[in-house]
Amino acid sequence: MSNISLSPDAILEQTNLTGAVADIQDSPASPDANWLTAPGNNVATTVRTSLPTPPNNLNAGAALQQFRLWVRKTNHSTDPLMTVELYEDGALIATLATGAGVSSISGQLLTYTWDAALLSAISGVDVECRISGTSGGGKPTNRAALEIGAMAWDADYAVSTGPTLLLALVPA
Repeated sequence: MSNISLSPDAILEQTNLTGAVADIQDSPASPDANWLTAPGNNVATTVRTSLPTPPNNLNAGAALQQFRLWVRKTNHSTDPLMTVELYEDGALIATLATGAGVSSISGQLLTYTWDAALLSAISGVDVECRISGTSGGGKPTNRAALEIGAMAWDADYAVSTGPTLLLALVPA
């Protein structure tokens, strides 16, 4: 088994967020200062990204694959609720989290795991991550929106052993 961290290579869907894929390609464990930002506090936000294909087929098993996210809320009193979904080639495969509260205005690291057996292509060729947030409750002026600072797929994949060379000793 081997692991590789893959950053998004394109934004496929973007609602109420300003920014480009380069703003979320850094490591969620050591993010830069760039964000996909919401235009205000009382809006639902969404981003769906495509990800590169790992070097070899994925290893199937519970919690071997994971999405790591660096997210924050706008500077308002309520917490937005986040949903994280696994997509494959534009189709929803699994909801990994729903109603997860985001409480930090500076950023928080969240991790969501999944099993590669859910995919139709074990190569991971069409893996996508969709993150959506609904603004927190309460008075409209107190509601906070979700913003995304970084995203990565930690892919657990099979190691290629290559061809095996067999030698036979023949007496002279």
